Amino acid sequence: MFEYLSETRYMTRGISETLPIEVQLAIWNSIDSNIALGVKMDYLQVFKFSQEGSMLKITHTQEQPEHTTIVYMDYRQEYKDLLSQTVFVIDDVDRSTILYSHEY
Repeated sequence: MFEYLSETRYMTRGISETLPIEVQLAIWNSIDSNIALGVKMDYLQVFKFSQEGSMLKITHTQEQPEHTTIVYMDYRQEYKDLLSQTVFVIDDVDRSTILYSHEY
């Protein structure tokens, strides 16, 4: 379990090519906000997406210790494909990597 995630951040090609930059930033901001609040961070952060009216809901969870954060963004039609996706951020001390669950 890590108190903070590495400042060295990477992304897979799939994330780079298909995950909108504003969603990438929302994911990293959710992690950074939790760290700033003193939340103990697990090595695996999980992000799932759903639509609630005119909003994109990003549910950010971790298992140890159990913690959930919800982030809302204005929904755009380009986010439609995200609704079936799960994104992981994995921290291995030296670096943090963002990737789709199917890329793991």
